Amino acid sequence: VVLTVKLLSNPDIRKSIAATVKNYMLTGGQLAQITTANVEDLIDAQEHPERHGDLIVRVGGFSTQFVQLGKDVQDEIISRYNGETA
Repeated sequence: VVLTVKLLSNPDIRKSIAATVKNYMLTGGQLAQITTANVEDLIDAQEHPERHGDLIVRVGGFSTQFVQLGKDVQDEIISRYNGETA
């Protein structure tokens, strides 16, 4: 699931996500790693990596600096953020 800045700008969706995470923790969940970004920042980081050394993304179970990824992986991540419907 991709949580974009645009998606999280909706108060009802934010409340729903918060309730889901709270329920997960109350029922025994021990770890939730949630990151957000927006497609504009990802594209800018691809074009100007020197500006975005602190942009962390989650890829296949691990987190890493976006600018350290190859262009093909960056393009895949950007496509996920572009595919949002909210």
